[in-house]
Amino acid sequence: MSDAYLETEAINTMSEIPDVFDTGSYPAVNVEDTEKGIIITITGYFSCGYEDQLKLAIFAAAEKKPKEILIDFSKVEWMCSCFIGVLIEGLKRCRELEINLVLARIPARLMPKFQQGCLVHMFEIRD
Repeated sequence: MSDAYLETEAINTMSEIPDVFDTGSYPAVNVEDTEKGIIITITGYFSCGYEDQLKLAIFAAAEKKPKEILIDFSKVEWMCSCFIGVLIEGLKRCRELEINLVLARIPARLMPKFQQGCLVHMFEIRD
């Protein structure tokens, strides 16, 4: 691979990463118990370094042993690919405990990350 190609790829990749500090949209995780299960709503820009927030929320919710844990992505502005690993870890834990882990309301702009990581075949995904 040429240096010019690597430079172009680095520039293209960096242009996709939002400047979190300028947006004021810091990542947040909210957990809500409902009659049907637990809803985890994630909000904002999720870059690497914030994945522990989601992992802790999934694992803590799983310890309550609900029938279902639903992760709502409707308020996610951007998400780094490192979160794919967190979702897979959460799915593994939920399957061990016989809990249905569902991904919901994924914005169209984020779907390529889920398709590239083959998550569309691993998870139940709802609108």
